Amino acid sequence: MTQLPAPPLPRAALAACWALAAFPAAAAPVNLTVLDFDSAGAGADIVGEVVALTGREFERYGVRLTASPNGDGTTLGLFNTDCDGPGQPACSGNDDDLATGPRYGTAPQGLALILNGAAPDGLNDDPDGGSITFHFTDPGGVNFGSFELLDIDEEDPLTAPDILFSFVIEDGTEAGLQLAEASVSTLAAAQALALTVENLSVKTDDEGAPAPQTGDNSHWRYRFVNNPQFFPVNADGYIENVRSATIRYDSISGAVGSITFDRPHEVPLPAAAWLLAAGLGALWGARRAG
Repeated sequence: MTQLPAPPLPRAALAACWALAAFPAAAAPVNLTVLDFDSAGAGADIVGEVVALTGREFERYGVRLTASPNGDGTTLGLFNTDCDGPGQPACSGNDDDLATGPRYGTAPQGLALILNGAAPDGLNDDPDGGSITFHFTDPGGVNFGSFELLDIDEEDPLTAPDILFSFVIEDGTEAGLQLAEASVSTLAAAQALALTVENLSVKTDDEGAPAPQTGDNSHWRYRFVNNPQFFPVNADGYIENVRSATIRYDSISGAVGSITFDRPHEVPLPAAAWLLAAGLGALWGARRAG
């Protein structure tokens, strides 16, 4: 028996299959994400500290992590900042400068991301520093909003020369557009950086007296302001179409409490599944008709 060629697919089926293969569907509604490192996978809570991350724990949020530490043996880790308070455990590695909670005038922050210089036996943010890069896997990238950082040592957090930011922006090329790295102090001098203290109240010292909101246990949110010399920021305060965001600690320690970004290019699973079903349904109908 000679097998006849299958009839051509109807135009609707071709269009559906092409849209699924070539595009992630139309831009989803605004999808603001605060990645605070306390949940991963299917949204299940991470219940304890992690000495060495693989970098893939937060793929549910469209994020992969890599690190370029300055110290040998340093890994990415998750440090429990809910420590050193009444009824709380001691801080890992006696590193109580990362502790959060009412004693320090902050809301408890849970897990924070660090370059862990105490691996594989413990946790402590590495004083040699290094870089942490957040790679965004949504087609077209994300719109990046802010970094929340803990334990900024400078008396004025806008004068830090040893904390630096850089971004890669989607521009249609394989490499993307690399924006020049710039330090907190450089950005602040150019009015390209805004700072918000995230402390909820005045923290206290060991005797319960008011203490400054800077240095150990401080909690700050860094946001970016449009400046063509550095980073292009839209009217809503976001750097658009970011493929990756990097923070570099230049021979200092510190922790990332969270990052905030919008995912306008995320493909909601129900929409993708519907599009696939439409294409396959049309294909099945065409085969039956033949």
